[in-house]
Amino acid sequence: MEPKRATATVAMEPDALFTWLCNVENWPKVFEGLERVEQLGYRRYRWRIRFAKHERTVDVVISCDPRGRRVSWRHLTGATFDGTFWVSPVGDTRSKVELVMHLSPKGFREGLVDALAKEGTVSWLADRHLQRLKDQVQSGAIRAPRMAGEQPT
Repeated sequence: MEPKRATATVAMEPDALFTWLCNVENWPKVFEGLERVEQLGYRRYRWRIRFAKHERTVDVVISCDPRGRRVSWRHLTGATFDGTFWVSPVGDTRSKVELVMHLSPKGFREGLVDALAKEGTVSWLADRHLQRLKDQVQSGAIRAPRMAGEQPT
């Protein structure tokens, strides 16, 4: 299946948003169905996902590229569910976030579910995740991380 893209503009400075995204423990605020994130080691995490009455645990590897303001993940177990966030500036205080996701079923059951759901599901999920990110920033639930030495407000 082809990767699906979604884009949103978020009212947060690009470096601050990138830093927030690099903290994978924040992701349940954005990814619907991601219930728990457990760090297993350097760049490795275990996710507990509940979606459409199905629960599963998957191991992922995360990479953060500060120069490209890119955060990528790749599932190490189960169906392929890989993705990348790209953060770029829109003025001084806003960011354009692009999310590219690739979902490829593994096995007959997942393939059947995927075929019945059609390709629009992955596009819808990418859009939904970015909308949740935008809503969380707008509501104040996601704030820019404090820089070293900065006093709390």
